[in-house]
Amino acid sequence: MRTRVIAPVFVLVLVAAGAAACGSSGPSASATAAAHKRLFCAANETLDKASTSVTSEAGFLAVLKAHPSQLATIKVDAPAGKAGSEARALASAAQKAVADNDINALNSPSLNNAGGDVDTYCGVDGNGDPLPSYFAAGKGSAFCATSNSINNGTSDAASAADVLTFLKAHQDLVTQFASQLSALPSAVKADAQDLVSTAQSAISSDNANLLDDGQPLLRGQRVGPVPAGAVAPAGRIGGVELLDARAVDDALAAGIAWERDGAELVKTRRGHSFADSLDYVNAVAALAQDMDHHPDIDIRWNVVTLRLSTHSAGGLTALDLELARRIDALAAPAG
Repeated sequence: MRTRVIAPVFVLVLVAAGAAACGSSGPSASATAAAHKRLFCAANETLDKASTSVTSEAGFLAVLKAHPSQLATIKVDAPAGKAGSEARALASAAQKAVADNDINALNSPSLNNAGGDVDTYCGVDGNGDPLPSYFAAGKGSAFCATSNSINNGTSDAASAADVLTFLKAHQDLVTQFASQLSALPSAVKADAQDLVSTAQSAISSDNANLLDDGQPLLRGQRVGPVPAGAVAPAGRIGGVELLDARAVDDALAAGIAWERDGAELVKTRRGHSFADSLDYVNAVAALAQDMDHHPDIDIRWNVVTLRLSTHSAGGLTALDLELARRIDALAAPAG
């Protein structure tokens, strides 16, 4: 079962790269009857699959609202032991989020690992799919020990800046992590290598924004922390923490071709014709739909002006920077 995003993207990806190979012992299925486990895991799988493509907190809250019976089943049929306690706490928090119409009910450090522990108990990943054959194959290895050290050091980070502070103070762990990639299954090795490169770049440039980047490795479908023991795709940017002006300006200076206008990012694009402008707007709309995050758009014949802001948060967030990057990658007007 998923939880909302409360940790930087870097943490999500790190655990996704390491936990798949390291796994966890997980709770024993013998503590609960087979019938209860079947009902419990079916409810969990339904919620996982329903939220697979969710990229926003509002979207995740909508999933919870649409599945009250599954939340009730998880509480009633939860197993004994740690997984059951975590599942009941997570389901109760989800029900409160629905009742209060406020996703912040799930924003508790005590719930960070709950979703992954439940998925591991049911033998599925964060999408509700069966765990891969290499799950837990590296348990007890030096790589997993290093991965766990970094996970533990960043698990309570509230921002990318907090993660960067830890990484700068423990660069030996990053170096050690990089030296151990050869032990990984090919299915996760490439993501882990990209992760190392991102961490090293963030450290060398002292730029925490790189840890919230939207490169392919960081685009996934999970909304919420990926805990140890869970196998899930790399985390997708979905947080709504407001960015201060300096963080935004640093991101713009790093290559985002937009201007900051108070609490908005603004981009003006001059094309060749009205039809060209419409083609551009359609391309922007496709990106916005994919992220479930939409700019304000003004069309004046061959001139298109875009404005980005996270209205629900009251300012600029990582969502705006990510969509700005994706829009920048669109082809420039021909000729």
